[in-house]
Amino acid sequence: DPERGLLLLAGITWGWRDSARTALTTLLWEAVYRVRPQTVGGCRPQRLRPYLEAKGWRVVRSQRTLPAGFPWMVSEVIAARPPLPR
Repeated sequence: DPERGLLLLAGITWGWRDSARTALTTLLWEAVYRVRPQTVGGCRPQRLRPYLEAKGWRVVRSQRTLPAGFPWMVSEVIAARPPLPR
């Protein structure tokens, strides 16, 4: 039953609107990723919601957070339900 499934997804995201520090960190991280992705573990900031919505997932909650251990990088946490059957 698609109504019962729930995907929880978390990842680093763009920090432009959160503070000058998060904006600078995001910009630097993306620059390192483009030159040497292995330095940042192949990870880069992304907005996850558009990927999910393009595939029909229904976002039920989305939260941006600055983790206590790494407060200069913004994380995005999303809860989504699978696409409805056609």
